[in-house]
Formats: sequence, structure tokens, C-alpha cells
Amino acid sequence: MIGDLVAYAASRATSGTVESVSKRAAWFLAGGLVLLLGCFFAVLAAFWTLEPVYGPIQSAGLIAVGCVVTALLCFVVPGITQFFQKQRAKQMAKVTDPVTDTIKAVNVEATEAVDYFGPLKVMATAFMVGMGAAKQLRGVR
Repeated sequence: MIGDLVAYAASRATSGTVESVSKRAAWFLAGGLVLLLGCFFAVLAAFWTLEPVYGPIQSAGLIAVGCVVTALLCFVVPGITQFFQKQRAKQMAKVTDPVTDTIKAVNVEATEAVDYFGPLKVMATAFMVGMGAAKQLRGVR
């Protein structure tokens, strides 16, 4: 039972990390795709449009600059969103009460544990942990 509890706690702790890394990877993949598609379509469509007006060299330079700027924007988006999330969390921390937040977190985790393991297994594990704590407290005195 304790092994299941440790495995469950580890999976809950690492789920946010995996989600964060997957979001960052998705944004970098989107940035690479936009860079590739942007360069390809810009070279085809914009070059034909700009070449008679500016000449071949200047047209190619304008197209390349546009693609690079678009790609850099895609690469910067995860950092910007993370910055705003941290700012929002700081604002929420100023407004919320730590005791209320702790109670809410315990309720959410308890609900998740009951949903994952079932009520009987959670009760049995809590009983065993309580008994172990009681034995340690009795041994300290």
C-alpha cells in the first residue's frame, strides 16, 4: 500500500513537468514549422511579386527578414507566457490565504487519491500511516 502511495505521489509531482516540457516542445515545433512554411511560401509568392519592383537580391533579403522575425516570435512565446503566468501567480498569492489554499490542495489531492486508488485502499493506507506515526510518538516519550 505504501509503495502505491509513493508511486502515486511521484506521478502527481512529475505530471506538471511533463506538461510544461511538452508545451515548450510544441511551441518550438510550431516555430520551426512556421519558419519552414513561411520561407517556402514567401519565396514563391513574395519573390514573384517583389522581384520586378526591387530586383532579385533585395527581394530575397526582405523575404528572409520576414521569415526570421516570424520564427523569433514563435520561439519567444513560451517565455512570455511563462512570465505572465508567474506574474499572475504572484498576484494571486497576495490575495489568497495560505490556510485556505492548503485546505483546498489537501481536498483536491484526497479526491484524486480516492479516484485513483478507491476509498477502501485510501482508508487502509491512512490507517497504517496513522498507526506508524502513533508508534513513533509513543516511542519518543
